[in-house]
Amino acid sequence: MHPARRTWPRAAAVTAGAAGLALTAAAPVAGTLTASAHDPAFPRTVARPAVAGHQLVRAVGSPLSVEECRTKWKIACYTPPQYREAYDLDPLYEAGITGKGRTIVIVDSFGSPTVQHDLDVYSRQFGIPGTKVQVVKWGNVPKWDPKKADMLGWAGETTLDVEMAHAVAPDAKIVLVGTAVGETEGTIGLPEMMDAEKALIDRGIGDVITQSFGATENTFPGFDRGDFSAIGKLRYAFEAAARNHVTVLASSGDGGAWLYSSYDPAATGWDVSGGTSEAGPLFAGIVALADQAAGKRLGDIHEALYRLYGRSAYDRSTGIVDVNDGTNNGYQGVTGYTAVNGYDMATGVGTLDAARFVPALAREGRRG
Repeated sequence: MHPARRTWPRAAAVTAGAAGLALTAAAPVAGTLTASAHDPAFPRTVARPAVAGHQLVRAVGSPLSVEECRTKWKIACYTPPQYREAYDLDPLYEAGITGKGRTIVIVDSFGSPTVQHDLDVYSRQFGIPGTKVQVVKWGNVPKWDPKKADMLGWAGETTLDVEMAHAVAPDAKIVLVGTAVGETEGTIGLPEMMDAEKALIDRGIGDVITQSFGATENTFPGFDRGDFSAIGKLRYAFEAAARNHVTVLASSGDGGAWLYSSYDPAATGWDVSGGTSEAGPLFAGIVALADQAAGKRLGDIHEALYRLYGRSAYDRSTGIVDVNDGTNNGYQGVTGYTAVNGYDMATGVGTLDAARFVPALAREGRRG
């Protein structure tokens, strides 16, 4: 679909709006985190998975239509054919830009015992070429137990991440890293995720990493006293990513997606997920396409992205499309921001037309 059609920016606004905010820079801070939940300075928080509440429906017999989702939840649920149209991906696929030769690393607590089977079902449903997921277990990952809510939540997150990345970059290799400690609020689980990321980066594995943790900053030790060192000490994986030209992404907004899962024997079938976790793997797929087009890792794409954004108001070849339709990203009583002209905290630099954006990003990346 081309940006001249008025329906395109609205259809993809919530999902693709994260593009401007989803790029995690590597700051020059090193070290490891030693604080624990038993530290008196550690804030009292409810230890619940950061992914809790993303699934809107479980185990229906077939993918739901956009109309059904709008009727039930006032959101639109998208399938891979709709992503292809919304992001204008088909011209890239026709030119052979499919993510081939590139690797997307996905990091989640625990992972999912049925991720390969579920991806195979998902791919067959929508006519996507299949791929083999390489599963890496980091640490002593506990035995799968579908009776544990945190494991179920992370299995759902894992399924979402893998299926969305594959939907955009069908020929990219996917490496799924399951860590042994469930990430919750505060720092719990994050050191294991950062250790896993750095280990893979140091071994040369992965061109782009997508993360799906969601701990809020004010639950980190010392935050209430203005001490942000606990956050800073977790950036060593991002430092390694910068040195090795690996792109690191984190989600900041999305809408809803058609997923297939069977990790819970009591709820096998098609799910609908919403929350903040879809945009990261979707954009990871976009970066994998751009890496292929550039013939190299693009690494930290901040400067390239904002150079493109600076020209986007008068140059459609950048592929960046401003979202200024009043979309608000408030959530569950938390005051959000409104999408207005230019950069805003609701949709960042905007949404994208991948047929233009991917080659433009590749060109900018070659300059770096």
